[in-house]
This record gives sequence, C-alpha cells and structure tokens, in this order.
Amino acid sequence: MNATFRALVGGLLLWSVQAYSSCPATNGPWLSIVIDDLGYQLEWGLAVSKLPAPVTLAIIPGTPHASTLAQAARERGKETMIHMPMAASQTASTDPYALLLGMSAKEFDQVLSQAFSALPQAQGLNNHQGSALTANRDAMVSLMTRLKQREMFFIDSRTTEKSVALAVAGELGVPATERNVFLDNERSETRIAEQLQFAINLARQEGHALAIGHPYPETIAALDKLLPEIPIAVTLVPASQLARCQAPQIRTSMP
Repeated sequence: MNATFRALVGGLLLWSVQAYSSCPATNGPWLSIVIDDLGYQLEWGLAVSKLPAPVTLAIIPGTPHASTLAQAARERGKETMIHMPMAASQTASTDPYALLLGMSAKEFDQVLSQAFSALPQAQGLNNHQGSALTANRDAMVSLMTRLKQREMFFIDSRTTEKSVALAVAGELGVPATERNVFLDNERSETRIAEQLQFAINLARQEGHALAIGHPYPETIAALDKLLPEIPIAVTLVPASQLARCQAPQIRTSMP
C-alpha cells in the first residue's frame, strides 16, 4: 500500500467518522468540493460520481439524467444536492423547475415541490444562476422556510455580491454556508490545479473552505489526479458538514 493510497483511505475513513460531528475549529481544516450543473450529460456526470473523494453532486432537477446520476452518487457514497435554477439578472432560465421573480406563492411552492420530488435523495440545495433571486429577500424567506421544513441545508453559490441568501438562512435557522472558490472559470487543468491549491490554502488559513467546479473534462481530469494528493491534514468533507456547522465563510474568488 503506497503512501498516496494510505492517505486517501485515511481521508475517506475520517470523512465517514466525522460526518455530522463537531466543527472544524476542533477537527479542521475542512475542504468541501461541489460539482454543479449535473444532469444534462451522462458520461461526465458518472465520472464525477467516481471521483476519489467525498465530493457533493449538485444535480439540476428535471434534466434527462438527473435520476440516474443521483442513484450513481448514492451507490458510491456521494452526497447529492438540488442545483435549483433561479432567476438571473441578465439571462432567462431555460432549465426545468426554475424559480422566477414574480411567481405567486403557490407557483413558487409548486416548482419547489416538483424539484423535491424529482430528486428525493437530495439532502440540500444550492442555486443555479440566481443572481436576481438570491438578492430578493422575500424569495429567500420563502425558500428557506421550505428547506427548514424538510431539514435540508443550503449552499449559496455566490453568483452575486448582493445575495441575501446566507443571511436569511441564518435568521431562519437553516444550516448554510457559501462558496469561496470557483475551480474552473478557466478550463485549463493547470489553472484548475492552482484554484484547488488556493482552496486548500484558504482551508488551512480559515479552518474551512468550499470550492465549486463543473463537469468539464478538464475539471474531472484535474480532480481525479489531485484529490488523492491533498495533504492528509486537510479533511475532505461533504458540503452538508460545513453547512451544518453554520461557520461564517470568507467571500473570495468572485467571478
């Protein structure tokens, strides 16, 4: 058993033991990695489910391969979230089950119910786009109320500096945290490796960090290679573990 494999196994065992345990002040530093935008493409979605670490899969409900990928994630011990389409400031959503500004309370609840039914395995939710909706307090109150009823956590993808989602989640007692780093704004394995190292360094500095990537071939190749090499002192944990600590996150690497 080589050193890299021992480190990986040790990290995965530590992930299992620490799930829903105390916060990174006593067990850190922690790093969570979420892969967004899953559901439209099967091959790369399955590749994400096979990554050698407890990455969290954020799946768009109602997409052609959403159910298959959620099942694959479950079989491989990966956590899933609903990657919920939300109104953006400059582009119209073309995804199923989008939450839009101007919806009635009934319409809002109906769309959310459809999303929950489409991905019953999901333990939490994060926003897909949403630069307009996450800045709307009334909409976030409606969303967080529903998430609290279902005992789900929330991750703010931080697509806008005007987001009030994390603040509202805190007010209503919904476990939540936010994205610190985007891994692949530049689709280069070299650049993705640099961003992953930035996330590792941030976790060491602050005790915790959350990075978001996408199912690009370059991202998957980089993570498949680099995740087993993450220092054993940095514990890779599912996104829920950070969210349920409700630890304040540092806003960095805005697009």
